[in-house]
Amino acid sequence: MKKNLSTNEKHYFRVTALSASDDVIATSGSSNGVKPGAVVSPWLTSTLPQTIHEKDPKGAIKDVTLRSALGGAKAVVFYFSASWCGPCRNFTPKLVEFYRSYGAKFGVKVVFVSCDHNDGEFGKYYGGHMPWLAVPFEDESRERLQGRYGVSGIPRAVVVGVGGRVVCDNAVGGGLGENEARMWTKG
Repeated sequence: MKKNLSTNEKHYFRVTALSASDDVIATSGSSNGVKPGAVVSPWLTSTLPQTIHEKDPKGAIKDVTLRSALGGAKAVVFYFSASWCGPCRNFTPKLVEFYRSYGAKFGVKVVFVSCDHNDGEFGKYYGGHMPWLAVPFEDESRERLQGRYGVSGIPRAVVVGVGGRVVCDNAVGGGLGENEARMWTKG
């Protein structure tokens, strides 16, 4: 904890991982576009694209920087899903309801990682049903994320908490409510 810092000035702090494989919590406030306590790590920033899809309030898809998209997140749900998958189409509305009810309240961000066969399927599924972030279909980080989290079947929702640690290996089979949001975002 730094002492004697003015609240009227921007302050920059260096954040260091404990080891090469550890993820880092961003701690430098809005001076670098990331809010305190965010799930921003060297692994996430090196694996995910530097720009990611986000929807505006009217549902139009725009590209934003990864750091601004995840700024303030206390947990990130990587949602592996596809339009052709019946169980995925059944689970997506449940995740949408959870996200709308608790996402902003607890700082939970959802990132869709498509397992669709082509960009058209991805665009239709993401554009019509999902209010959250998405890895662009053409970006190779989709495969890296699938490998990192050992995705062999969908739907799958891997929850990464503060510090970049997996706090829920698959949220698809369990409950989705305030208790889960609270558990996932404990610092």
